[in-house]
Amino acid sequence: MPLCEVLHKGKSHLACALGKQACKHGLKTLYIRMPDMLAYRSEKMDAGWPEKKVLNKYAAYKVLIIDEHLIDKPTKEQMHFLLELTERRYDNSSTIYCSQYGIEDWHRRMGGGAHAESVLDRIVHNAIRIEMGDVNMRERMAAKKK
Repeated sequence: MPLCEVLHKGKSHLACALGKQACKHGLKTLYIRMPDMLAYRSEKMDAGWPEKKVLNKYAAYKVLIIDEHLIDKPTKEQMHFLLELTERRYDNSSTIYCSQYGIEDWHRRMGGGAHAESVLDRIVHNAIRIEMGDVNMRERMAAKKK
């Protein structure tokens, strides 16, 4: 299954629609915000869980939707986690990355270096990219309600 990046406005809505369709086809699917996923990792690591157990949890989904991808710059430990997660999911399942940032900004947002290059290499060369444009759907829907 290909990786899919959903970029810019309306991305969460579209990603959720894709996830809902995956569920209808019987695929184990999870939607999670990247800050929540990294906070979960941190909580479980602090509780003594091995990182492998957290990785296995997210690797088990056939479709993983990561919203607000790179909204915050990941730490070195978080980048290691993201690399390992990307590696486990590569060519085995689908990952949808929803980001406010264009793919050209991801390397810098990941802090550069070998981990960022490795993650991008696994994402970019096996992806379907959907760019949503500049329309802010929340703003548009709020205007319709008035």
